[in-house]
Amino acid sequence: YQNYKSKFKYLKTQTYPSLLLPFDFGFLMQVAGSIAEIRRLVGVAKKAGQTVGFVATLGALHGGHMSLIER
Repeated sequence: YQNYKSKFKYLKTQTYPSLLLPFDFGFLMQVAGSIAEIRRLVGVAKKAGQTVGFVATLGALHGGHMSLIER
């Protein structure tokens, strides 16, 4: 969890319409800045046959979020 915490710290102060985050999770995480962007990203992923997971954080990431991501 501590490794993940430092990687996400900078996201609190920045706004991104869409950001691809290639962390050591074994997958890519994308951060969307709007509902329209979420819909677009989910559509693209579904067309590519990918699995999409959603974890709402309200700007803070903690161990509970990480357990959802690991599932």
